[in-house]
Amino acid sequence: LARPETGKTAFAISLAASPEGWVDQGARVLYLGNEEDVRRTKLRAVMSYTGMNREEVIDNPQLASQLYSPIADNLIMMDIHDWELSKVDALIEKVKPDIAIIDQVDKLALANGSTMKTYERLGELYIQTRAMAYRRNCAVVALTQASAEGAGHTIITGDIAAGSKTDKQAEADVIIGIGKMEDHADGTPEIMRYLTISKNKLTGFHGTRLCKIDPK
Repeated sequence: LARPETGKTAFAISLAASPEGWVDQGARVLYLGNEEDVRRTKLRAVMSYTGMNREEVIDNPQLASQLYSPIADNLIMMDIHDWELSKVDALIEKVKPDIAIIDQVDKLALANGSTMKTYERLGELYIQTRAMAYRRNCAVVALTQASAEGAGHTIITGDIAAGSKTDKQAEADVIIGIGKMEDHADGTPEIMRYLTISKNKLTGFHGTRLCKIDPK
């Protein structure tokens, strides 16, 4: 989770598509986007794997395609605007990925969600998403927003997830918050990111690690 324009999508794409990332290790990854145009996100994946920047990919698409080809078949990217979770479930059953990235999970609809309050709907959505992960034997990475409390903060923890104080966090095995300081006064973007693991049922490690986001 993170505030808008902090790097949630870039982080997920880096995990999946970078050299030695999930797909390069042999995993089949399904990326489902319902925020920005997935064609733009696929360009990010190509850039991440090939090391080419946007202009280089546009100027030499054949080279980009050739360099990207080792992972192309195992990184499936689809637009899921206005989808219900049940439709995502059916797609995962069909594609059978090892890992599914849902960007962003909170925007998925539930068949009975229209009568629920926001926190009730989100709680039920996360319960059903977790059940889907177990049922389909698929690791689900759910990208979500941090609330306004996280603006300009380096340490982002699960207790400031937007729309829910408990229900969303309770269903997660691991929670990674992406924090950053405000951009510089002269308009230069802040490139340091702080990855804070505030819940970890897999290994037990909790703490913060620093990294840099490379806009190119």
